[in-house]
Amino acid sequence: MGTSPTLTQVVLQVAICFTLNFKVSSAAAICNAGDKSALLRFKDQLVDNAKVLDPWKSTTNCCTWPGITCDSRGRVTVLNLLDVFAFPNASPDTKLKIKPGVKGAGSSLGDLKALRELEFRNVRFGFVHPIPAQLGGLPALVSLHLIGTQFVGAIPTDLGRLTRLNHLILEGNRFSSGIPDSFGNLKELTSIQLPNNGLKTIGSERITLLKKLQSFDLTGNLLSGPIPQWLGKLTLSDYIQLGQNGFTGPIPGELCSIRGLKRIIIFDTKVSGPIPPKIGNCATLTELVLFDNQITGSLPVELAKLRNLQRISVKRNRMAGTLPPQIGDLPMLKEFDIGNNKFSGAIPANYGPFEEDELSTDFSGNQLTGPIPRPLSNLRVRVFQPGNPGLCGKPLPACK
Repeated sequence: MGTSPTLTQVVLQVAICFTLNFKVSSAAAICNAGDKSALLRFKDQLVDNAKVLDPWKSTTNCCTWPGITCDSRGRVTVLNLLDVFAFPNASPDTKLKIKPGVKGAGSSLGDLKALRELEFRNVRFGFVHPIPAQLGGLPALVSLHLIGTQFVGAIPTDLGRLTRLNHLILEGNRFSSGIPDSFGNLKELTSIQLPNNGLKTIGSERITLLKKLQSFDLTGNLLSGPIPQWLGKLTLSDYIQLGQNGFTGPIPGELCSIRGLKRIIIFDTKVSGPIPPKIGNCATLTELVLFDNQITGSLPVELAKLRNLQRISVKRNRMAGTLPPQIGDLPMLKEFDIGNNKFSGAIPANYGPFEEDELSTDFSGNQLTGPIPRPLSNLRVRVFQPGNPGLCGKPLPACK
């Protein structure tokens, strides 16, 4: 039997196949001279110890370069420098990064006027350079992903000129301001994802003008104070994610004014007070994820109105009271995680069956009593203990 390839060998093979397949598909196109010049100027700004961009040469057709896709006219439409160019477990020295002393880092990319997709992951700007304002002059751009890029300063207002932009991810940067008001012009935008950027402010409610948004993610920033009530004016058909921030005060019931919202995700914050009764207005909600906060009160009976609800997670809060039997009648509920609170009384007989894994169902760390309902008897002991010394019945010892 032969030796199995290592993970690094597999990734190298994928990278080679990606490059070869790309060259076949792009061989007929001859690269636009202006686009080639813009790419070479950007390459000259980079430290490339792994020499992944060695094929980027003035003597070769840029439509055959790794990370580049051209259209039939030879115009560059995709610039995609992702982790495949810095293989698994590679040292930081192999990452693409900006040379010391460079001025206008990345500005030449604004000359790629046919560019539709710009995706960087771990192309590092060293927490020295801002996002080049010239990127706002890319009229065809529909996707902008800058992940682990270490930009600083304000998010350029010029990005508000990208009126065809559909998907935006800015992650792993250190921004000094929130979402620019000019983003209210991005009428085609379906996703705003801004996690882990050190944001201290969200911006204004101008973003509520974006009526095609599906998701809005501000995880892992430095946001504080109350969650703005105006977020309830957003148009979202999937989720809002606000976790790992310093938010305080109650969860605004106005979030349930977002018609079509499927997931509310707020974890590892300082939000407090009870879950608002207006949660019953979130008619399309499938997931309510509120773990690791300072929420008090009981589970609101209004949750029973949410007939699409599949997951409730309120682990590690300060909640108490008894469990509403009405929640057990929810037809889609599969995951029920209330671990490490102060819930008491019996588990209603109509609860379950629920799924069990590390992130799904947990009753442990409470003060529950009485027999475990039959639909939950197939779950493991760890779902119910430690805590709950008054519980009994399979999988725990039989009730006396």
